[in-house]
Amino acid sequence: MKSIWLIFCLVVCCHESQVFGATAFGNFSRPDHPGKCVIDNSTILDNGQNITDKYCRHFLCGFDGWVQEHSCISKLVEEPCKIGKVKYPGSEYPKCCINVLHCPDGDQEF
Repeated sequence: MKSIWLIFCLVVCCHESQVFGATAFGNFSRPDHPGKCVIDNSTILDNGQNITDKYCRHFLCGFDGWVQEHSCISKLVEEPCKIGKVKYPGSEYPKCCINVLHCPDGDQEF
């Protein structure tokens, strides 16, 4: 995947589930697909089109192959709680970032 990463920053998605995400910008243009965003050989997006892939990365295609990518970031919890599996696998971003948090007083979304 050819891309030039210009900016990488962490953002807090103010969502009722309090999901944290990372945002990156890069150019995914290729001469053989002018004006499109070539995420990989089988994922080619038009300007304005967006997708969430199987890794819960959300890609938004912009002008001339510029892409805004959102992804989940690592989460840390203090003992005795443990982070469980993703609660909504296969969902759209950011819902696909939500894990189950197992704590002595009960499970909750995290």
